[in-house]
Amino acid sequence: MATQTASRPSSSSSCTDPRWRRDVYLSCSGEDTPKSFTDPLHAALTRKGIGTFRFSMEEEFYSQAIENSRFSIVVLSRKYAHSIRCLNELAKIVECMKKMEQKVLPVYYDVDQAEVQKQCENFGNAFPKHLQFCIDHREKVSSWRAALVAVANLPRWDVLDPYKTQDIELIVKVVGTELHSLSLGNSTYGQSVYQWNKESLEKKKTDAVKTSIQGLDDNEKRIFLDIVFFFIGMEKERVEEILDGNDCCPSIAIENLINNSLITILDNKVMMNRLIQETGKELVRAESPGDPGKRSRLSVPDDIRNVLENSKGTKAVEGIDIDFPTFEETEWNSKAFSNMPCVRFLRIQNMGMAQGPEYLSDALTYLEWSDYPAESLPQGFQPNKLHELNLCYGNIEQIWYGIKYLYELKTINVSHSQNLTRMPDFSGTPNLEKLVFEGCISLEEIHPSIHGLKRLKLLNLKGCTSLKVLPDTMSTKSLERFILSGCSNITKIPDFVVPMDRLWELSLDETDIEGLPLSIEHLTALTLLYLRDCKNLKCLPSNIHKLKALKSLNLFGCSRLEDLPDNLGKIKCLEELDVGGTSICDLPLPIFSLENLKVLSLKGLPRKRTGPLGLLLPGLSGLSSLTVLNLSGCKFRDGTIPYDLGCLVSLALLDVSKSNCSGLPRSTKQLSKLQSVKLEDCKSLQKLPDLSSSIDFSVGADSRTSQEKLSCPSNLFRMGDSCFNFINCSKLVGNQDCNNIVFTLLRRFLKGNRSPGCRFETIIPGSEIPEFFCQSSGHVVSMNLSQHWYENKWMGYAVCAVFALRPYCTANMLGRWKFGIPSLGCEVKPNKLDVPGSSPFLGCHEELGRIESDHLWFAFVPGEYFGTEWQNVCRHLEFVFKTIGTGLEVKNCGVHLLYEQDFEDRELIMTQSRGIVSSCEVVNRSEAAQGTIVQQSFFLRQTSGTSNSKQDDAPSGDIHLSKRSRN
Repeated sequence: MATQTASRPSSSSSCTDPRWRRDVYLSCSGEDTPKSFTDPLHAALTRKGIGTFRFSMEEEFYSQAIENSRFSIVVLSRKYAHSIRCLNELAKIVECMKKMEQKVLPVYYDVDQAEVQKQCENFGNAFPKHLQFCIDHREKVSSWRAALVAVANLPRWDVLDPYKTQDIELIVKVVGTELHSLSLGNSTYGQSVYQWNKESLEKKKTDAVKTSIQGLDDNEKRIFLDIVFFFIGMEKERVEEILDGNDCCPSIAIENLINNSLITILDNKVMMNRLIQETGKELVRAESPGDPGKRSRLSVPDDIRNVLENSKGTKAVEGIDIDFPTFEETEWNSKAFSNMPCVRFLRIQNMGMAQGPEYLSDALTYLEWSDYPAESLPQGFQPNKLHELNLCYGNIEQIWYGIKYLYELKTINVSHSQNLTRMPDFSGTPNLEKLVFEGCISLEEIHPSIHGLKRLKLLNLKGCTSLKVLPDTMSTKSLERFILSGCSNITKIPDFVVPMDRLWELSLDETDIEGLPLSIEHLTALTLLYLRDCKNLKCLPSNIHKLKALKSLNLFGCSRLEDLPDNLGKIKCLEELDVGGTSICDLPLPIFSLENLKVLSLKGLPRKRTGPLGLLLPGLSGLSSLTVLNLSGCKFRDGTIPYDLGCLVSLALLDVSKSNCSGLPRSTKQLSKLQSVKLEDCKSLQKLPDLSSSIDFSVGADSRTSQEKLSCPSNLFRMGDSCFNFINCSKLVGNQDCNNIVFTLLRRFLKGNRSPGCRFETIIPGSEIPEFFCQSSGHVVSMNLSQHWYENKWMGYAVCAVFALRPYCTANMLGRWKFGIPSLGCEVKPNKLDVPGSSPFLGCHEELGRIESDHLWFAFVPGEYFGTEWQNVCRHLEFVFKTIGTGLEVKNCGVHLLYEQDFEDRELIMTQSRGIVSSCEVVNRSEAAQGTIVQQSFFLRQTSGTSNSKQDDAPSGDIHLSKRSRN
């Protein structure tokens, strides 16, 4: 019936009133929505018989089409305001809305109402570009802005990605219903469009959802409501398995729910639109409005308190979902569940009780109870259809006593039950697939009946620190994951006496084992072998090369491990190898021929100070797939890295932090895929090679480094949006004038072949802002501008701040900051001008919490970053430097407007004669509070030609920051 109703408007609406020749005009961007949304929406409208017109590039055609349409749907997306055609359409639609009472439905696709209403972010950034490329658009801008504001004030439809299919079907039903009502002469027809208010639109949405739900059969409706209350966000297969215990053929029902657009599957998880979920809950509330104990499902905290504290439950209750906003201690009747024998789903979180339940429903198929208060489950509890049992963080000491025959039970999870001392007898649960005892620190033994679990896939004993003995052998062929990480008292793992061709993960991190059994060769499918921080591990088995499927081997922190077997290089599938923190001095040559190896970590090698002179790496050319190379903390022989580093054609990340590396080989510049280089705290670093302009480059050193000169790459300043980090490099900077350093960095960057719009930032020890900057004490500086300040080839802003850590702010033992991670930024505020996109926040958070003295943050922001629309009306600029967290303090700040003329000579020449900047206003923090403004003029800086010529003569454009004394 709903389909027939929605399909009628096309003929009736176009014939009833001669003004309307079409039902719907669909206005949308042609760039970012066609395939994902507007194409399916147009097709769905057409299938329902709703005549729909989409955009034409010719203005006369779409203008006439809008006038002839009774209804307009405006799909507001990220690219909408970037299209002049879209903006013209919108202006025409708003005109028809006001003059001809046309109905308009704004659909927000991946944008917020505020973006449209305030014209910020994507909608704000679009207008400066329109004005920049065509001056004729200036007259239309005001009408475009007014149209956006008008449509933003209408009742709207928010598309909640990824629920596109559901939204499309609901939009079609709402539009069809409205058109049908209009054709009959009722609804909002003949009234002002503004009376078609939000409540009316919400009602139409809800009615459309109810119509879909009413079309379900009893079984589908039951499963739909189960999903509404319990299973949103859960894996589809898991939902089907749990529901399968209710004899309701869930797989077929779920497919029908998908086809009816009531649920959707995203990343294999069952998801649902918020409106559909609320509609489902409302249907349950309507079952018994005044008595929640007679409803089929309960989830509202007040209703649950009423039912449990007063024992008001009935046979009608099938599910209870308790999840209070914060943890709450409650007093309830321990017999409360005895009146609810039909409960199939019970989930309790954030609720504490002094006593456990005396009764639980035997109809349960899913039981999840965090902080379970009792020592065990009720004695008479026999849930024959139970599929999952989750009792994490509770007081339970033993799950059940004796044998319980629960043939449907697939999962037991009692993680972090610190009082649990033993496992139950599994003889009556032969179909168990997952056993999770993680964090059960009192668990002392494994029940021998575990050998009878022929379908067991996961055995997780992570962090069971009291567990000392494991079974001598293991023969569970179905096992896929065996996790013993953190079982610090385990000295030996079982022998794998039969081929176990499904086990792909073996995690033994932080155990006390000395070695692995030779029977490990039976794990033919083993992919992940984790042995991190096994402090007593002395060697790997000689037959480890038989693990042909092994992809990841983690030996980090195995401090007694001195050798790797040569045949490790025969594991051709190996992709990740971490031997950092071991006592290995010489790596087997075959390892450097692993053509599939993607991650190699040698962090901190060689560990022994009494070893050879240093780590000597062989050629790296055989590692063609390597993407990550971690050499941090390594002590290289002669401080050199292999010359053929450039052969690592896939390398994306290179970390040599805290090593004795003196420099990178010239071949580094051949690494076309390199994205990040870390050279922090390299005390011997002397020279850097030319690097790609796309690299995230980080250099730093502590104050104890003896290095006094660093030769930088000639193409350093062609790197887009990167931060060159000299944190704590006080000796590297030496006694040089910081003005010289900052000027040199700035000059090299601006003269380089930089990409348009790219920013550059530098962090360097120092407490003096360059003299040619307009500067202030405190965190705010502002300037007045003349009429044509943005002309004369204006390049952008240079901002600078002196910052330091407050005396009381230090990192604690966990490496966390008491006051939050320190970060610094600058916000640009054009005076008395609310122009979207003109106030970016420039962030800087390159480990600022490590600074040991005053530092300078210097940043250049190109003019094109801000757009151009506001320049001709802006006469005052304010720069506000902000710290995030309370750890950092801005002592002084400054700003400088840069023009191309400033770099025609060797010196940076500032002149006020041209009248570009009339004055610089320095606003002191305390004075600003009193309304006082201090005037300060620009400084004219004079420097010696000798100093600058030395900088210019640096070979290949390199910059030498060398220590020199003052005169």
